[in-house]
Amino acid sequence: MHERDIMHRDLKLDNVMVHFPTLSYKDLFDKRFNLLQYILEMNLNSGFQVKLADLGLARKVESN
Repeated sequence: MHERDIMHRDLKLDNVMVHFPTLSYKDLFDKRFNLLQYILEMNLNSGFQVKLADLGLARKVESN
């Protein structure tokens, strides 16, 4: 978005998603699984992605 001069204009926690490629859906539905514990123990170099949602208010901005 930054490289294409697009501004989100509605950035809030509800519109931020974190994706952990190494985490399976099976883990998420296991009642013994603790997501917070997983995040605290994970090696941040193992990779995760931050994604923005709800681009309804996004607009292209003019570069100066």
